[in-house]
Amino acid sequence: MADLAEKDKQEFIQKIERLSDRELLSFMRIYTKEYGYELDIEKVNKPTFIKKIVNNKGIEQAIKILDYTLNQYILNENNFHWLYENLRAQIFTLTYMRLYYSEQIRIANKNCVNEIQDYLFPIEVRNINIDYKGEIIDAVYEIFDKEQIEGFPIEKSHKEVLMEKIRTLWSAINRKCDYTEWVNKADESKISWLERYLNRKGYYIDTIEAASTLDQRKALCLASLDLFEFKSTLKGSYDYSESSEKADFIDRMKRSWNQKVYRNSGRERKKYHLPLTNETKQRLDKIADVENRKQADILETLINDYYESNDLDAYSNESLS
Repeated sequence: MADLAEKDKQEFIQKIERLSDRELLSFMRIYTKEYGYELDIEKVNKPTFIKKIVNNKGIEQAIKILDYTLNQYILNENNFHWLYENLRAQIFTLTYMRLYYSEQIRIANKNCVNEIQDYLFPIEVRNINIDYKGEIIDAVYEIFDKEQIEGFPIEKSHKEVLMEKIRTLWSAINRKCDYTEWVNKADESKISWLERYLNRKGYYIDTIEAASTLDQRKALCLASLDLFEFKSTLKGSYDYSESSEKADFIDRMKRSWNQKVYRNSGRERKKYHLPLTNETKQRLDKIADVENRKQADILETLINDYYESNDLDAYSNESLS
């Protein structure tokens, strides 16, 4: 009997040794909650954790938890293959899943019997940094592996369905949209303008940080446009058809850029005298000094930004489309 127990222990240790970091992390989370305490799992290495389990003399229960982790809880790696080296799709997936969890919590709260005891607080959304590889895949892993609804982990089978729906949805959006080439061919100036434009309109995803290259910034802008219909709800999201609101938005966006290019297309700047109050003149001087730009450039930027942010083209006969 002792030999059998020792064999089980050795087999268990070998299985733990073969786990990927992601698999080990999920197992650690479930194991520590099962035993009613929390480890600082980000700081515990494999040998230390294995020793703690063996010393607890709970190998049989640990084996059951490991089996549950691998076979019923954690999503297999092949489900993430379509996201590899695709920052745009990663941002879309992460943002969509955050919306999904928020929607599930909203539904649970709407149906709760006891408003005080059953109320679920929204999941805290933290900003994510693009890593040195130009990806946020670790954040995608985390939201599939860690988040729970009503204190219970979501089963593997349900995660598989969710991931496939997201993949199908994003593929449909990517296939049907007409802005991918328009963004991908953009230079630094155009992307800077697009970031400001999307931000003013409330569609720019501002929870992704450290986009340091032009390609990363393009991916962030594209993902922001991909998620246009899902800003506040996931209703009807699995059967995608571009809304008329999105089509109109894309059209206005492109026309606004064309207007900007037209206004800046080599025309000489005419001299105007603008009577400003002393206070306004002092503020203009300060802005020009801080920005290290000419006063005329500051005024031109402010005027054009206002023009574009208020869609004045829609009320104008100057359309260049």
